[in-house]
Amino acid sequence: MLLSLIFCILFFTILVLYFNEKKNFLQLISLSSSGIVFVLSCFLLITFDSNNYHFQNYLTLNLGSSFLNLIFSFGFDGISILFFWLTSLLIFLCVLFVWDEFYLKSHNEFPIHGSCQEHIFYQ
Repeated sequence: MLLSLIFCILFFTILVLYFNEKKNFLQLISLSSSGIVFVLSCFLLITFDSNNYHFQNYLTLNLGSSFLNLIFSFGFDGISILFFWLTSLLIFLCVLFVWDEFYLKSHNEFPIHGSCQEHIFYQ
């Protein structure tokens, strides 16, 4: 499960770097990738056993040979799973919050623009 989260994030990051010209497609990719990560983190939170005091969903990646000795270890304990879930929730909500901001910037339709600005400040 943890490995699928890591590869999902890496896949969507590479996809965003490749399609950096199409803004609507980037919006869709960012919302869908943050949504997928949020759903997977909810699944991790639900399946987390709080009675176990060891790391759970432990993953060890051995990169390189015995000469380089590059070993990465990932895992969740009681507090890090909550922070991971909260981070994925906040990223999803932030992407959802600025969804209309991209549209407004691309069409020059800001809320305070032209005569509306004069109306607000000079009443």
